[in-house]
Amino acid sequence: MAHWQLDNRAEARNWFYRSIGWMDDVPLHDLREREAEAAALLGLPDPWDRSGKATTYFKQGNVYQQEGEIEKAKEAYGQAIGLYESLVADFPMVPPTRRS
Repeated sequence: MAHWQLDNRAEARNWFYRSIGWMDDVPLHDLREREAEAAALLGLPDPWDRSGKATTYFKQGNVYQQEGEIEKAKEAYGQAIGLYESLVADFPMVPPTRRS
């Protein structure tokens, strides 16, 4: 965030993406809050917000499928896929395993 405030935009984005990889090893809530703060400062969406929503849709799809409600399952899975695809588009440098 300091790089951004010093008008070093490219360096700020570089460190933001590097921190995402590092946070895979240290997934603490307070670190996620810092990531959200940095994303907001950089004008980027918070990846955890969409990732959490996608996971919720995916789990709901599983429940619907187990209950035999196939159309509802397809809808929920479709919502999850759309969110995951938008994460890939917005955060191409983030490892795919983090998005699941």
